[in-house]
Amino acid sequence: MKKKKIVVAIMLAGVSCAVFATDARVETMGRTDRFFKDETSIHRNAADLGLYDKIMYGSYGFIDSTSNSSYKGIVPKLPMFGGAVSMGQKEGSSSKFAIGATFNRVDSALNYVMFNVKDLGLDYKGLKSSTNQGERPVVFAGNSIPDDRGYASDKSMSLVGKVDLMLAQTFSNGTTIGLGGYLAFQDSSADRSSNNYRNRFVRGNIGVNTPIGDNTALEASVGLSALDLRGYISRAIGESQWYDAAKNDLGMHVDVRLFSDISSISGAFVPHIQANVVQYDCGREHLLDFNAGLGLNLNIDRGFFWAGLEGLYNKKSRAITNAMAVNGGDSIFYYGKKDLIGGKIAFGIERNVLTDWFIIRVGGAKLLAKETRADGKDGSNWVENPDADHVSLGMGVNIEDRLKIDFTVVNNLPYTFTNLFGSGSSPYVMSRVSAVFAF
Repeated sequence: MKKKKIVVAIMLAGVSCAVFATDARVETMGRTDRFFKDETSIHRNAADLGLYDKIMYGSYGFIDSTSNSSYKGIVPKLPMFGGAVSMGQKEGSSSKFAIGATFNRVDSALNYVMFNVKDLGLDYKGLKSSTNQGERPVVFAGNSIPDDRGYASDKSMSLVGKVDLMLAQTFSNGTTIGLGGYLAFQDSSADRSSNNYRNRFVRGNIGVNTPIGDNTALEASVGLSALDLRGYISRAIGESQWYDAAKNDLGMHVDVRLFSDISSISGAFVPHIQANVVQYDCGREHLLDFNAGLGLNLNIDRGFFWAGLEGLYNKKSRAITNAMAVNGGDSIFYYGKKDLIGGKIAFGIERNVLTDWFIIRVGGAKLLAKETRADGKDGSNWVENPDADHVSLGMGVNIEDRLKIDFTVVNNLPYTFTNLFGSGSSPYVMSRVSAVFAF
């Protein structure tokens, strides 16, 4: 019995360390948090607020190779911060109420439509056939479509006012029910000089975090979203036509995972399923994004390890399948279904080194999938993640399990020390810095 209590205590200690995470930690631990616990999960399942008491968290944002090539003027992109607080706790009871908020976070669901307007053909108006037949492009981002993290230099496309609000109630049996909402907008219709841009994304979710057995916990959430995306087509000097690329286009988002503790290995098995179905082109088209897999969490000596394998399927009902250059430098784009099916394997490991407060992290991920265009009529090809996304290195500082600061190390550090003592194109050591404080 005494040995069993020691094992359980070790497991709980490992889990408590793994719960507190930041986007920098996730980025360097396999670039996904689907198979281990972390504070970033509160944004897709507000019930995970029940895992925390009082925390503050934030990130300076990220720096990439397109930032500034010199020391002067390097500014991280998309900083964010937030916090959560619980109240109403009573001695001997797990019942409590929690509230949280995050500011300036770019929601991952925006990737599905807003950051893929070119691939989905939304930068051309009124596509009724397989080609654009010389249609003029829609101007809502110029040549600066946001990347997959939401950054765009053209402010007409970049959403502002990004905010998450979350509420959660934990009951005496340990079950937590949560409600979450996210809003990002760019509504300049009142200002004529703004060209009437109206971009808006809103999402709500309801979630549960509950024990379903002696050693198993269930996390599940369901979300609904709506997107507006508006631009105009310049026909001639002084003439324009407004165009809604998305108008209250709906999305449904489902996320379910189990944490099944295995005391014999001081770890847990984590099956996970996620599905997103999203409309675009004012409800005329849709896409499906689905992934399912199994992960393993393992508490190791002075550290933590996880690994996971998942299958994925992505289907767009209409996307660019081919392009043909014509006279004058223009192109005719062909549209049809685009399917992607494949798998992904990932891992992450972290361990205290030299002292109890310094952590080294290494993570990796490998995607291999087959993309088929127009049911094979426009061919198919194998795709994988870019080389920059295969392996990552990170560091962390942990002060009394309360203040944790995480760093993502740039890829060229081991080779050139990023040319800090020369005139290199990326003179910085870290690409992301994030922190979380529990009090």
